[in-house]
Amino acid sequence: MNFHSGNILLVGYRGTGKSSVGKKLAGVLGMGFLDMDRLLVEEEGTTIARMVQEKGWPYFRQQEKHLLQRLSGQRGQVIATGGGVVLDPGNRSLLKKMGFVIWLTADIDVMVARLKKDAASAEQRPAFSERDLREETGLILKERIPLYEEVSDFSLDTSELSIGETVDEIVGIIHIEIKERRKNERKR
Repeated sequence: MNFHSGNILLVGYRGTGKSSVGKKLAGVLGMGFLDMDRLLVEEEGTTIARMVQEKGWPYFRQQEKHLLQRLSGQRGQVIATGGGVVLDPGNRSLLKKMGFVIWLTADIDVMVARLKKDAASAEQRPAFSERDLREETGLILKERIPLYEEVSDFSLDTSELSIGETVDEIVGIIHIEIKERRKNERKR
């Protein structure tokens, strides 16, 4: 558990609610909010889909890594990470040092439905393959689930939760973890 930095990092695949939940969570907790994908789009002046199309996935992942390194100096932030940030071993190590990491999950059908419903998501984020969205999502999750598990302090299934309910759950989790930490510190 890493509360010393005061950051809360949200990891997980597309369609789990990282950006929406992160923004609302930051407001509830009185913290700043940073969305890594949005920051990359602003810095590059183009969508992620176009960036990948023009410069390739390795370029995007390199920019994502540099951004995470720069954000590692931040304090008191809720950070919505990109879904693939966990693919890099250095990123995984850094995430664990940066703060309390919460893995947002959802049922694959829920994620696919959310992605199809979100027109901005389709425009901003490129497909990873020529496969249909559900098949592609399933294949990518097989690779990433162990990586999300590795970095996270806690996981929360958002399948049947609204954004507000998800935020309430996270706030409750954080309060429990802080109480446990204080209790353990008193025992020393």
